[in-house]
Amino acid sequence: MPAWLVTWNPKLYPWHDFQQDLAELNQKGHIDFSWSCSQTRRIQPGDRIWLMRLGERQRGIFGQGKALNAPVEGPSWRDPTRTQMSLEIRWTHLLDAHTQQLVLPQELLKSHPVLCCQNWSPQSSGIRIPDTINAELEKVWRKFVKQA
Repeated sequence: MPAWLVTWNPKLYPWHDFQQDLAELNQKGHIDFSWSCSQTRRIQPGDRIWLMRLGERQRGIFGQGKALNAPVEGPSWRDPTRTQMSLEIRWTHLLDAHTQQLVLPQELLKSHPVLCCQNWSPQSSGIRIPDTINAELEKVWRKFVKQA
């Protein structure tokens, strides 16, 4: 299954309703919302989506879901005079990266013998994750979530 990395930087985008979204996911088992994937157009419905927290502290993966549609072009969330691609994502796992800063640490990803081959500090969302790296990330994620 193709996999993609999308990003969230709390300094650039304060996620004010994060706790509400987390509660809804925990209640329903999933939550659907739109997310930017920069200029990436190759994501397909059903593709795995990983959510990476970037910024100052506690960088790492804290969300897992799947694409519900292919990306569509629309106004940029940062600059409405520019365009960006975004897609609907069904999130099935979100860790509390907002208040608890609970994430699968970027340092672990960069030091892992298989995962280290991926860029875990992308400049934008919508970065492709190769199949072999995604398969290993799935294993590492399951183990991490069980311990969290």
